[in-house]
Amino acid sequence: MFRLWIVAFLCFALVNISDAAESEPPPCDIDLSQSAALLVRAQAQASAGDNAAALRLMDEVVAALDAIAATCAGITDADSPAPPADDPTSATDETTQTYTPPEGTFSAEFPAEWQLSGDAFSVLAGTSDNAITALTLIDVPLRRGDRGAAVVIGTPDMLAPDVVAGGGVDDIIAAFRRTFTDDFGLSIGAPQDLSVNEREGQGFRYNTAGYSGLLLAAPLDDDDTFMLILVIAVTGEDADLPTLALDIAASVRLLDANDE
Repeated sequence: MFRLWIVAFLCFALVNISDAAESEPPPCDIDLSQSAALLVRAQAQASAGDNAAALRLMDEVVAALDAIAATCAGITDADSPAPPADDPTSATDETTQTYTPPEGTFSAEFPAEWQLSGDAFSVLAGTSDNAITALTLIDVPLRRGDRGAAVVIGTPDMLAPDVVAGGGVDDIIAAFRRTFTDDFGLSIGAPQDLSVNEREGQGFRYNTAGYSGLLLAAPLDDDDTFMLILVIAVTGEDADLPTLALDIAASVRLLDANDE
């Protein structure tokens, strides 16, 4: 059974960020925060060995999603905002592409041939659909040659469980190390100091049944906003993960209304 890997990385980070973001409410009021909270509780019950309780909570998630789907029944493409005129990805040279969300909150560069999927505060990227799926489901094995990366930006308390506002890189990494070992039983390496654009970051390696990964946290330009970089590769093809993580991290930029 797939573990709820998204709870450990994307759910902790993205749900909090989405709650904090200011945006217009969607036409049919899709609010997934309750479902995300139920998934967190389900994972906690499963980690404690109470699968029956976890399944009951998952049934509640299904019911909540069904209710949202029923409320939004009949919504068509005509009811949705028009897509942005510009593609959120653009070629910067022959080997890289830049992801910039329509909201213009940040940008990041990835290999030109990678697939991208993101929003205002995050992006998933990979050599294939399988690589992107492996970023969100811990038990999905990577194929040979596959690589993936996730970038999430936000304040420390948005990015990591149990970190209060004003926390730093050490706090973020410590929180994820606890989550990876206590909730998911992963084998993790010692913390490593990794400098990004002359700012002190920190990361650690970890191993799942299907691949190896590295998680990096580092501050961005305004000192209040941080980035999480997660990179994965097949075990045995992972020697360059620190270089890949640092290259992506070095490309991340916060944008504002004055940026082109």
